[in-house]
Amino acid sequence: MTTTTIPFSVWKTLGLAASKLKGAKRSILAAYALCLLLILPFELAQYVSPLHISGLGKLIAEILSSILESLWMLGIAYIGVRRAFDLPISYRNLFTVFRVKILLNQLLLGYMLVVIPLGLFLFSIYINLWLGLFSLIPILYGLCRYSMAGVIIIQERVNAFKALNLSAEITKGQVGKLIGLFIIQFLLFLIALIPLGIGLIWVLPLNVLYWGETYKALLLNSKDSFTS
Repeated sequence: MTTTTIPFSVWKTLGLAASKLKGAKRSILAAYALCLLLILPFELAQYVSPLHISGLGKLIAEILSSILESLWMLGIAYIGVRRAFDLPISYRNLFTVFRVKILLNQLLLGYMLVVIPLGLFLFSIYINLWLGLFSLIPILYGLCRYSMAGVIIIQERVNAFKALNLSAEITKGQVGKLIGLFIIQFLLFLIALIPLGIGLIWVLPLNVLYWGETYKALLLNSKDSFTS
């Protein structure tokens, strides 16, 4: 489906996200709270159970915790995407990522975007320190190009390989702006921590909405939009 392209602006997108904060904050914060409660048992298992005395057991608990945390965060990001498209949102949207087909594709995506690049980076460091540092450039570039693949799997119900292609399509020529987006989100998070972390009540939902609006803006900016 061909659509009229719209320039993607980092600051305009932030403004749109802020304008949709009202009415979305409660659902997003509830999703964050539920996420923490669901991850907590895996974190505690590393210290207050027999797993603590087993190196292998502790490693398994850490891996499971990391995987679940990544999936929950992706579920939260999906809430931001729904809000960007003016769809009803709820903390229950968090569980969408655990539908079998979506879950399997997310795990495959995680292997391709985390395990493989990490392995290449560590192998490069092993060969030569400077080679390892230099390898970070293409790795970070690739992560920017494929940063939308996770939400595309949920939103479009496609497999991991198709999601990677679609993410690369909509982020083409936008890597600099995406880096700017990541920096802004990080700075907002730091600022929110200053007054005893109280600002996180607004910044956490804002960053989620910012991500959702960014996905929508990139989609509209793409010459070949794949969302009808």
